[in-house]
Amino acid sequence: MVFKYSNPEVYDFIQKESSLNTNFRQRIVENLIFKVKKVLKRENIKHIQVKGRAKTLYSIYKKLAQKSESIDKIYDLISIRAVFSSIIDCYNILEFLHNIFLQLIVA
Repeated sequence: MVFKYSNPEVYDFIQKESSLNTNFRQRIVENLIFKVKKVLKRENIKHIQVKGRAKTLYSIYKKLAQKSESIDKIYDLISIRAVFSSIIDCYNILEFLHNIFLQLIVA
């Protein structure tokens, strides 16, 4: 919140360039978490935790300043983290998620 008022020009630029505001990205994250949990249940893979986040505009600003790159080179505007009790479960869900989500990207 402070970033918006301490550096309004940069804030507005990043908000415009990121094309999706933080609230919309957070809704995407929540939808992805729901889908991941659905796959976990369907495949009977036990998980400890599934959570996610949308990168804030300030975090985008810090990354841009640190890396000196354009905003279209930032690939982690959203992320999902899942914790499993075994490495095998981790790799199994990774395979399922790749199969599901890579089809969406390619299509």
